[in-house]
Amino acid sequence: MKKRLFIIFTLSLILTLTILPQLDIFAHGADRVVRVGWYESPYSSTDELGRRSGYAYEYQQKVAAYTGWTYEYVQGSWPELMQMLAEGTIDLLSDVSYTDERAQNMLFSSIPMGAEDYSLFVAPGNVEISSEDYSTLNGKKVGIHKSSIMIDLFLEWEKANGVKAEIVELTGSEKANVDALLRGDIDAYVVLDAFIEIGRMLPICKIGSSSFFFAVSKSRPEILTELNVALNRIMNENPYFNQNLTYKFLMSNGSNFFLSSEEKSWLADHGTIRVGYQDNYLAFCAKDAATGELIGALKDYLNVAANGLENAHLDFEAVAYPTATAAMEAMKNGEVDCMFPANLTDYDGEAQGYFMTAPLMRTDISAVIQVSAEASFFNKERISVAVNVGNPNYEIFLLDNFPDWRSIYFENTQACLRAIANGKADCLLLRQWT
Repeated sequence: MKKRLFIIFTLSLILTLTILPQLDIFAHGADRVVRVGWYESPYSSTDELGRRSGYAYEYQQKVAAYTGWTYEYVQGSWPELMQMLAEGTIDLLSDVSYTDERAQNMLFSSIPMGAEDYSLFVAPGNVEISSEDYSTLNGKKVGIHKSSIMIDLFLEWEKANGVKAEIVELTGSEKANVDALLRGDIDAYVVLDAFIEIGRMLPICKIGSSSFFFAVSKSRPEILTELNVALNRIMNENPYFNQNLTYKFLMSNGSNFFLSSEEKSWLADHGTIRVGYQDNYLAFCAKDAATGELIGALKDYLNVAANGLENAHLDFEAVAYPTATAAMEAMKNGEVDCMFPANLTDYDGEAQGYFMTAPLMRTDISAVIQVSAEASFFNKERISVAVNVGNPNYEIFLLDNFPDWRSIYFENTQACLRAIANGKADCLLLRQWT
């Protein structure tokens, strides 16, 4: 049998290395020592080896790449550092929300570092304060950082919800504050979502949000000028810089590890969550021929998801279907609660009556063509693509990225490859695994 030769090319973004251009401001800021406040948190943390990391730390290093600053780290609690900034003992502090009162004592960057949410937490086992009845907070002691914008936000939240609690202004570290909550010195604790200590605190509700900025001592206005120029350059280089740091350092924490009471009630009534999946679709998912059990990336994901919540355990039952389309039909008929894999757009999901989750995993898409067609492939007036029947994922990919290409349907991947070899189609789309 004559061997057929194919070539694979990947339809994906090419990553490049961006070199920062030389900046005039770098010369002005070179060797300038900036005293920056440091408090242990997701914004600025130190591991057991003394290595620094965190949202603010990475942001400060990015700024230093443009300014040439050298940092001198000054450690303290949040209230202590705020006082030190107002007095000029430190030059720079991150994660400071703007207020008119603060602006009298410090300078604020022209561009925010990001935005953050604040929530009210209680100790595990607290049955007196309910997320369903905020009046259970009446008369309770609620701890909040002294001099924090969270005090004003909580007062607004109290007024809007008809609640009257006793505010206890805290001056200690995050660990000390959580310990106070666990000892019962305070009944609840208002803090940034990202500061939550999983297993030690339980979320009740969100009380507000705000943008946060770099704040500069009024005695160092030249630092503010260099900082603003650097922040503008960072945003020009990457408009999603703030969002990327939020995803990296803040969204891995927070209250999304807990089911609400409504969700827990639904789970108790419903029981096992049935997941329909496309068979013979490795490395994503397939049914093991010997055991009949699910194998592939989906199995690993469900194993993690089953124990991924702090206040509930999820049980899954995986059901194999010959195609993704068949799994979708099973979901529509109520045989399963959800299906995988699907990459429908929100529009396509709405048109078909489905809701789409956030992506569980990603992969490159490659096009397989004959070696002899390499030179002429992109010169074709219209490219024909061999597509497996019953898998809408590739069809949606083509609509989103190559709407002028034409789909031709075949029974399976081997039939698609034969079609390319025989000239009935120009290419086949495949997932690329490394």
